[in-house]
Amino acid sequence: MNEIRVAVVGCGAMGGALARQIVQISAAKLVAVVDIDAAKTGPLADELGVAAMHNGREMLARDDIDAVFIATPGWTHAEWVVASCQAGKHVFVEKPMALVPADCERMIGAAKAAHRKLMVGQVLRYIHAFAFTRSLAAQGRLGEMISIRITRTGFGWGSDTRPWRATAAQCGGILFEISVHELDFMLSLLGEASAVHAFANHKVLKDVDYPDTIMINLQFASGAVGQLSAGLADRIGSYAGEIVGTEGAVHFNARRGEIVTVLGKGEPTTTKFDDLTLEHPVRREVREFIEAVRDDTPVTIPGEDGLRVVRVASAAAASAAKGEIVRL
Repeated sequence: MNEIRVAVVGCGAMGGALARQIVQISAAKLVAVVDIDAAKTGPLADELGVAAMHNGREMLARDDIDAVFIATPGWTHAEWVVASCQAGKHVFVEKPMALVPADCERMIGAAKAAHRKLMVGQVLRYIHAFAFTRSLAAQGRLGEMISIRITRTGFGWGSDTRPWRATAAQCGGILFEISVHELDFMLSLLGEASAVHAFANHKVLKDVDYPDTIMINLQFASGAVGQLSAGLADRIGSYAGEIVGTEGAVHFNARRGEIVTVLGKGEPTTTKFDDLTLEHPVRREVREFIEAVRDDTPVTIPGEDGLRVVRVASAAAASAAKGEIVRL
């Protein structure tokens, strides 16, 4: 299969970003964009010169579509993935993979039963400091991982007015709509988590039904430890982190756009985000998925990785609600 024919489901910000990268991949052909909202599909379809569709069943019945990119709200992912696999399509699904582990397991089972590829869009792995750090770790230059700490806070959802983001039932709250990015990065570096202890409160955002601040402590099976501070109640905001290994350390500050690294007995080295030569992160995840389908090779972020991070996010939510450590 030399050319993978693709449809994108969900024409919001992320669906549009995926579609605009798909058309840049020589091995892919964007056939259609799908959304129940014609005000979204029309302009995107016109921009990219593809069909606009509003009926998912009709799209899945087409035999000129090999793979589907799903960029709908998280609570809808499981049904879309299962239906797509059963229709014989390979599937790329945006994060969060789902809002409960059981749905992730159902999605993985559907892909295996249909012998289809399933990849999860955890794009943070490919962005500036995170890609830089993962590369150092893969080369063994940080040694054994000791600890990781990340802070990602801001104030509200900005100009975003999507109503489904106001309820935990539809977006999963901060943990699933935002923090699955950082949790996936942590797990990709430090391996399996063995225990989670989280604390949360809800003091500022009265228009949402979930905590607006959460702090998570993580124990990893390797003995490493981690901490994540996340929230939507910080009027200043921060996005920074420290990754520490036996042979080196990486500190990053996204607001300043810089990474400070110390390797071995060397001196601190500062790298600016703008100085990094990296493939566009969305293009990279799209390309990797398309190539896996074309070449019949394993995807780079499989459903099992999506399940792993949803399990940790679910454990953090349970820990914060119960006020106790949750062991995995």
